[in-house]
Amino acid sequence: MLMTYAARRWPPSLSQGTMRKIVFVLLFLSGLSLALPAAMHLAA
Repeated sequence: MLMTYAARRWPPSLSQGTMRKIVFVLLFLSGLSLALPAAMHLAA
């Protein structure tokens, strides 16, 4: 909640396109971290 307040009070000086790319990469890495262990478990 504190970080939400800080982000609204002092927004990052990044363009909307850059922010979307960062969010995409973070979501992709999160999905990859969930998929890789499952794939390795199925392959074993």
